[in-house]
Amino acid sequence: MVLISDDRSLSLWTRLVEWFQGPLGHSVLQAERAQLGPVLSGLFGFHIVQIGALGAADLFAGSRIAHRIVLNIDPQLPIAMLGHPLCTAGALPLQTRSIDVIVLPHVLEFQSDGMEVLRETERVLAGEGHVVILGFNPWSLWGLWRLCSAWGKRVPWCGRFLAMGRLQARLRNLGFDIVQSRRFNVRAPWANAPAERRWEISERIGAWLGFGGVYLLVGKKRIEAMTPIGARRHAQRRVLHGGVAGSSVQRVEP
Repeated sequence: MVLISDDRSLSLWTRLVEWFQGPLGHSVLQAERAQLGPVLSGLFGFHIVQIGALGAADLFAGSRIAHRIVLNIDPQLPIAMLGHPLCTAGALPLQTRSIDVIVLPHVLEFQSDGMEVLRETERVLAGEGHVVILGFNPWSLWGLWRLCSAWGKRVPWCGRFLAMGRLQARLRNLGFDIVQSRRFNVRAPWANAPAERRWEISERIGAWLGFGGVYLLVGKKRIEAMTPIGARRHAQRRVLHGGVAGSSVQRVEP
């Protein structure tokens, strides 16, 4: 396990990855994986991409898509995580309209231009492809803790927490329909492990009321024009610029 560092010379993303390996971050990551599993199991296609490595493991558990890519957006990550292709979140090394599902785990909150990331996501997604976004909810105990505490310069509190409604509006403007949205992880950001039990009873009620500290949002890209079958088969074989990735991938149907 990588220890959490206060070294401000490290990038925000590297510090975020370290935070996810600490006690509070680990509990959040476990909750996110539990929410992602059923969602990803219902999305189909040839290729699924996670933008931003959050650790040595990916977030693809539950997905039925065979060809999976994790793109690393930070060269400062520990060497164990550098096996993934390195790129910039706002300039993805992916062919246009070649990807079926993109997972964005907190990427928008820790990039200088979140709209640029969303535009790139729209570019590389095929028609009826899905984007799955994880973000911290500013209208929650987590958002309140971020505003009122002295932790503003530390991750994740230094990130730009985006309201889910505002993000939904941005996605619609880019040609997406919102097909799923939920808030979860009601527990207080200052709770230690023994105190977490007190929050388990209120988890479902708080999530239903919109108090969850984390949200999951799924957008589906609208179809603008029919893609020729031959072109779609070519996209099945060629995904990354400059090389062939996963030529034997088969489409998985429900």
